[in-house]
Amino acid sequence: MLSAGGGQAQERRVPASPTELRMSYAPIVQRVQPAVVNVYAAKTVQVRNPLMEDPLFRRFFGGQGIQPEQMQRSLGSGVMVDASGLVVTNNHVIEGADQVKISLSDKREFEAEIVLKDSRTDLAVLRIKDGKEKFPTLD
Repeated sequence: MLSAGGGQAQERRVPASPTELRMSYAPIVQRVQPAVVNVYAAKTVQVRNPLMEDPLFRRFFGGQGIQPEQMQRSLGSGVMVDASGLVVTNNHVIEGADQVKISLSDKREFEAEIVLKDSRTDLAVLRIKDGKEKFPTLD
């Protein structure tokens, strides 16, 4: 048996009045959106075939244990914290990456380098390699 109001879904609606709009998150999201970025990371990994570890299998099928490479990709988000192009993101997104790219909210993409990373706190700092431009930041 359900208690009164216990199983009801909350009603969601668009704020109608200026007062309600000021109380919503929409203005905050609109203000910080330019500083929020996507972080793309890629690394080359060896594809390991466990059958190739068996000497009999290697002898029968040939091959000297050559294992193909594969590009492993990850995607995460970050926030621009300095107009020179410093981005804070999660370490697990860029861990072991050979290449890192940043995509801005206006769809422009830039190569980035890893400045600092800490697996204990799962934080990383990246720097956009294009040092000429001023980027939007989080206030």
